[in-house]
Amino acid sequence: MQREQFQSKLDSELHVWLIDEKPKNLSEAARLADQYVAVRKAGSKFNHREKHMALGLCFHCNKHGHIMSACPKLRAEREQKDARCNWSLLCSLKSLKVS
Repeated sequence: MQREQFQSKLDSELHVWLIDEKPKNLSEAARLADQYVAVRKAGSKFNHREKHMALGLCFHCNKHGHIMSACPKLRAEREQKDARCNWSLLCSLKSLKVS
């Protein structure tokens, strides 16, 4: 009941952002809303890095809940790149073999 009242008072942009963040309870929703408002209120005072840090967003995928060093998307991209590099190296070595 209180959560619905809280969300009904929010502007539409903040409301959509909060839905994406999936707060577990009213106090977490209020904390996230405060962070959202603080970052946008500061405007030009915050640079891109500070905004990400204030909102707790990953610098790579812009999602909440982890930092860049633990980003699953970045890890998958690196593994894919490593697999391509290893395959290229193997192909290069095979072409160097003299029969």
